[in-house]
Amino acid sequence: MPGSGSARGFLPADLGFTTTSPAGEEGFPGELKVTVKYILGDDDRFTMEYFAYTDADTYINLSNHAYFDMSEGMDETLVHSFA
Repeated sequence: MPGSGSARGFLPADLGFTTTSPAGEEGFPGELKVTVKYILGDDDRFTMEYFAYTDADTYINLSNHAYFDMSEGMDETLVHSFA
């Protein structure tokens, strides 16, 4: 589908990743199971869903720092230089 600009016929589509952090890892109490689900809906909407489960009171702060360049290299404003 390169260059087609559409994923129609494959939607909705989703992909999930799960990881488990054992109790005591990084000094935090309780086992922690985290899942992130990436969803591309039939309306071309991209959604991320986060789920976290733990067996003890603990701290958690889930975030995402992904960057998606949707310009396909056509937008020169994305060119940066550092002196």
